[in-house]
Amino acid sequence: MIHVKRVNPRTFTFEDAVKAAECDANIFKDDALNHYISGPRYRNVLAVGASSIVDPLKRMDEIIEQAKLCRRYMEAWARVYWSNVLTPGMDLYLLYDDDRVIGISQWEYPQYMVPQLERDLGRTGILWWVYKTYMNFKIWVIDTVTFWKSEHPLLNERFEHYHTKVSKLAFGEAKSIKQLETMDYQAIEQAQFSEDLCVTLHAFGIHPDYRGKGMASKLLSESIASIPNQPITIKGRSYSQRMGMTASPMGVPVYEKHGFVSQASIDVPELSETGAKYMVMIR
Repeated sequence: MIHVKRVNPRTFTFEDAVKAAECDANIFKDDALNHYISGPRYRNVLAVGASSIVDPLKRMDEIIEQAKLCRRYMEAWARVYWSNVLTPGMDLYLLYDDDRVIGISQWEYPQYMVPQLERDLGRTGILWWVYKTYMNFKIWVIDTVTFWKSEHPLLNERFEHYHTKVSKLAFGEAKSIKQLETMDYQAIEQAQFSEDLCVTLHAFGIHPDYRGKGMASKLLSESIASIPNQPITIKGRSYSQRMGMTASPMGVPVYEKHGFVSQASIDVPELSETGAKYMVMIR
């Protein structure tokens, strides 16, 4: 049975994170930007290829090496998801077919919405703080030991470089809270808010085996419906909540159908990102 599940941080396990990581890797296995970030070493971990008839023993060694890299890549992704679930302001939704993860929708809330989210998800109290601190330390130790002689396939300089470039393109005209406080009501309603004032969709996708079946609309609509429509208060007045994301060319029509509109073009050819849009929905 296909269903959407909001992740409970208190019961989310590493095994759950691995399922999410496997889905994520399959969603983006042919994505040029993902290849750029992960680097040449991990580029083909999901597609070993056909065996060589010239030197099958050498090819077997290559397959074994790729399998080891694939496991390292998946577990690195899983630890990222695990860490995100522990992080204040992060809200993760997974689409399941029985117990198989087939879709991912990961949101980050602006600071003014974080306290209520933490209460809703049970990320409060001294016992939670102790658990979170221990798990984050454990994740840090594993990542440090695993990648102390090599580069992390996800959290690296290319990842930071890409997001810096995207932020400049997407939020060049965006207004900070201090700038908004100097504007009148009409100007604030029409202004583009900075990212830290928006509910941001950081990751979204459907497993290739399930595309074209309405799964993207199901996951997007149900996750949005679960997010409180909490207005932002500026100068004592309430203003409509903003939701935003960077959408790939393939994703733009899906987001438009759900009320998102394009605010900026994201074209970074040298980083294999062209035709993307920064999109916003005012609720």
